[in-house]
Amino acid sequence: MHLTFLIPLLALTTTAFAAPATVPPHARASVYGSGWSCDFGYERKGEACADIVVPQHAQLAFSKNGWECKRGYHEVEGGCAAVKVPANAFLDPGGHAWDCKRGYREVEGACAAVNLPPHAFLDGRGRGWECSRGHRKVGQTCEAVAIPAHGYLNYAGDGWDCERGFHENDASCAPVPVPPHGFLTDSGSDWSCERGYTKKKDACVLLPIPMYAHLDYSGNSWECDSGYERSQDICRVSRRD
Repeated sequence: MHLTFLIPLLALTTTAFAAPATVPPHARASVYGSGWSCDFGYERKGEACADIVVPQHAQLAFSKNGWECKRGYHEVEGGCAAVKVPANAFLDPGGHAWDCKRGYREVEGACAAVNLPPHAFLDGRGRGWECSRGHRKVGQTCEAVAIPAHGYLNYAGDGWDCERGFHENDASCAPVPVPPHGFLTDSGSDWSCERGYTKKKDACVLLPIPMYAHLDYSGNSWECDSGYERSQDICRVSRRD
């Protein structure tokens, strides 16, 4: 390609990507297509870019206003007013509001002390309280958990469970009546029958197994051998189609 042909082509390319002549001062042309936007610190006013008016105790920022209040101030009616931090409070991490210290809670724009009853402690946030282990919340107090005989404090620490071999009966722990050929279940508060026995009311009775049958997987019932089918309480030869 001859140089004489490249010169007009280069001039055409430069013209095509040149910034529009209508971009005002303190603005920049759009990277994609036509148009322009004002530089940081300026806002669009018609076809020009004017300085953003920053109120007292504010600073330029990438926000809808183009400014934000400095730390320790909050926006009020287009300006910045000092955050009034009450007693027993502190400026929060954002710097535009306040929060109560641990052991205090907000009440009508102030920080009031959390009243701890006996046997209580501040909760994780420090705005309320919980009862110590071995006590339960009753209204605004902490009452000791009354543990009956053969009972123990539960995992949560605000109630009780019965020892193994006992079950809850009203407000006490009664023994689990395990009959002959019975045993305590894993929970320890109920019983089941040994293999070969079945539960009937409060007893374990020997399970009658008919001819051509055997104990099932549970050991407390039976099923027919292969080639037989159950018919009420006996096993009959399976009918073939």
